Amino acid sequence: MAVYARGYRAYDGGFGGPPVAWTIFREGLAAAWRRRGYRWILNITAFAMLAFAGVIYTKVIVENQVENLSGGRFAQQIVELDSIFLGFHTLSIVLVSLAAILVGSGLIADDLRTRALALFLVRPIRPMDYMVGKALILPALLIPLALVPGLILWLLVGMWQPPGETWTFLSDHSDVAWRILRFYLVAAAQLTGLLLLFSSRTPRRGLVIGLAAAALFGGMVLRGIGRLILGSIGDLLKSLDFMYNALWDFNAVNRQWQFARNEGQRWNEGRRERWEAWQPDGDLILIVCVTLLVAGLYSVWRRARSVEVDA
Repeated sequence: MAVYARGYRAYDGGFGGPPVAWTIFREGLAAAWRRRGYRWILNITAFAMLAFAGVIYTKVIVENQVENLSGGRFAQQIVELDSIFLGFHTLSIVLVSLAAILVGSGLIADDLRTRALALFLVRPIRPMDYMVGKALILPALLIPLALVPGLILWLLVGMWQPPGETWTFLSDHSDVAWRILRFYLVAAAQLTGLLLLFSSRTPRRGLVIGLAAAALFGGMVLRGIGRLILGSIGDLLKSLDFMYNALWDFNAVNRQWQFARNEGQRWNEGRRERWEAWQPDGDLILIVCVTLLVAGLYSVWRRARSVEVDA
């Protein structure tokens, strides 16, 4: 018997509350945040950001102040910045992928292993609510890993410009912020879809970790094979390297700067042609991201639907 039913007292409370998906997301986020592995990766990312900030200050800002850079030297400064940002995000995607595997492997698998999914759905929770709540956890956890550090570095570069030039610099180079945002969105979409897909298929967290790691590192092998195959099959294989997909914009801009700097050299044109032939298509990368995310969401919805308990 309910407490409020004792003595036939009227229940004065309400039946409102936050959306079910929000509650699932909040509880899942709190549990994932407490994981020691995620905290370690967060600390490593913070130290890496500080190290790269020191590199930026030493290589770019100090040289700018000491040498009173001319316009040509300023162009070289931008090239160095692009190279530094590429280096940081190359390290970042490895840490982001590792954090996603450690945290995301148990998103659905832990509920299947402990039979918590059936317990959830005994209550008035729809499979769609469960799917949305779980799908928001990983993108939220990746914000301080894949989005915030890059934006902080970009803002620091602007703040270290000569007095009065901060906003001009940030405005003229807002494309850097967009590349950082795209890096986060591509990484979050691919990793969320991948981990939801594998985690909803088995209750064994270790198996999910193995499958996710195989998919990430296997994608690197597939991109290498795709370089050797012409046509649509080769293009598809080149777009299955999930870690490289997130870095695609940074690599493209950095390479274009290098090619422009060596304009007129005969060997430079050959390098440009080979590099362009090896690159995945940007539109195909977007299709792979959306397809993988939709597949992961559908797999979670289907799994929740299969254990739904009707009142």
